[in-house]
Amino acid sequence: MSIKKLKEIIFVLISFFTLATAGVITLQTNCSFSNSTLYVTIKNIGNDTAYGVSVTPFFEGNSLPSKGGNKSLAPYESVSFEFPLQVVENGTYLSILSIEYTDSNNVAAYTLAHCLFFNGIPTHSFLLLFPSIKRFDTTKYKIDINVTNIGRVPINSTLFLFLPMAFFSNASSFSFSLSPGETKRFSTEIQYKGIVQGIFEGVAFVSFSLNNKHYTYFVPFPLSTYPQTTTGIYLLFVIIIGIAIVVLVFFLMKKNLKVIK
Repeated sequence: MSIKKLKEIIFVLISFFTLATAGVITLQTNCSFSNSTLYVTIKNIGNDTAYGVSVTPFFEGNSLPSKGGNKSLAPYESVSFEFPLQVVENGTYLSILSIEYTDSNNVAAYTLAHCLFFNGIPTHSFLLLFPSIKRFDTTKYKIDINVTNIGRVPINSTLFLFLPMAFFSNASSFSFSLSPGETKRFSTEIQYKGIVQGIFEGVAFVSFSLNNKHYTYFVPFPLSTYPQTTTGIYLLFVIIIGIAIVVLVFFLMKKNLKVIK
C-alpha cells in the first residue's frame, strides 16, 4: 500500500469520525456571588452555535425571572447574566439554573447548571446524599436517594428534586426529619416526554438553617435518553475508529522512517 493511499484512508476516517461527532453544544457555567448578586457566565465550548439562550434561576426552591432569550453563543463565545438574591444568613447556598436554547437545526435543547456559593463563612458538612438511578426504557426511570445525617444534631428539612425540561416526576420534594446517624430513602418515578436524545443532568438538594447558619447539600445525577443498545454500539464504533486511526498513523510513520533510512 502506498503512502498516498494510506493518507487518503486516514483522511476519510478522520472526516467520518468528525462528522459523526459534529454539531455538539456544550455549555460551561461559572458563577460567583457578591453584593447580594449572583454573577453567571456561560461559555459554549462545543462546535455548534446555541441560539436563543435563556436562563431561569431557581433559588431556595423558587423560580426567579428569566433572562436572555435573544442571545446566541457561537463556539467559544460567552454571555454573562446577573441575578439579585436576598441572602441574610452566613453559610452555603445553591442556585439551580435552567438553560434553554436551540441548535443550528432549530431543535430545542435544555440543561441544568448548579451554582454553589458562600455568604460569609461556608458551613461544614454533616449530611450525605446518595442517588441511584434505575432505567426501565428510554423514557422511564426510577430514582432512589439516600439521605444520611452524620452530624450530632437532628435535622428537619426538605429534599428537592430538580429535573431538566421534558422530564417529569411523581414527586419533586420530600419533607423529612433525621436523627444523628439516621438514613432515610426517598423514591420517585421519572418520565421523559421529549424527543431530544442525549445525557441530561438532574439535581437533588437539601437546604436548611441551623443556629443562624445556612446549609446546602446537593448531588447531580445523569439521565440518558439514548437507546441502551445504540449507546453501546456508538461507543464501540468510536473506539474502533480511534484504534484504526492510531494503527494507520503508526504504520505511516514507520514507512516514513524506512524511507529516511
